[in-house]
Amino acid sequence: MGRMPEYFVGCLWEKGKKEKNQDSLAFWWMNKNFHHCLLGVICDGIGGLSEGENASTYAVKQLVAWFLSEGYYEKNLRLLEKRIQQLLYQLHFEIKEYGREKRITLGTTISLFLVRDRQLLWVHFGDSRIYLLKKSKLIQLTRDHKENNGALNKALGTGEWALPDMGRIKLGNKDRILVCSDGFYRGLEMEEIRTLLKRNVRENETAERMLKLIYQKKCAMGERDDISAIFLGFREE
Repeated sequence: MGRMPEYFVGCLWEKGKKEKNQDSLAFWWMNKNFHHCLLGVICDGIGGLSEGENASTYAVKQLVAWFLSEGYYEKNLRLLEKRIQQLLYQLHFEIKEYGREKRITLGTTISLFLVRDRQLLWVHFGDSRIYLLKKSKLIQLTRDHKENNGALNKALGTGEWALPDMGRIKLGNKDRILVCSDGFYRGLEMEEIRTLLKRNVRENETAERMLKLIYQKKCAMGERDDISAIFLGFREE
């Protein structure tokens, strides 16, 4: 069985100017009998709708529960894709039903990655983003599901069900992954994000500090939205 290379990870979860932080995130690593699997997920409750923080928190909690109970056991990425798709379908209608019972409309974006034995599986709804730095080239894996007026046209729990965007990529030793809410990337150029991911980071603490510097920069830029990010990198073997 392939061995997961050592990695470092940093997480950022900061409240904006709103009353409640509508972003939710989680990062988990499982290792049993030399079987390694990583999960990172960010959900951003939709602004302008009710209880965005409840929608995002519920989605993250359910995904983590699935990962811990069955997700990390499955080795076949095609089956993982299908199971995640089924789970998101279920969550979409559970959130909609909650909204009907309370007579409100709510929803959340969702961007997640799952890494197993150098294979990256990513899944996406909404306008959070997933970036991959590969051989010094920055790739935006996701596209923003937005209309010209800025309204989301694909999200979890609101509107009609639609399949999420999904993809798989083989990872190398120096590859780095960034998943972030729109509060993090808004106003940053692609080159700024590329420079950020290329920094000499090899420890969790350093990764956390690096993300904190971006948060401070965003505050200086006048960002009012919640700011969340997960930065994952692999050390050379």
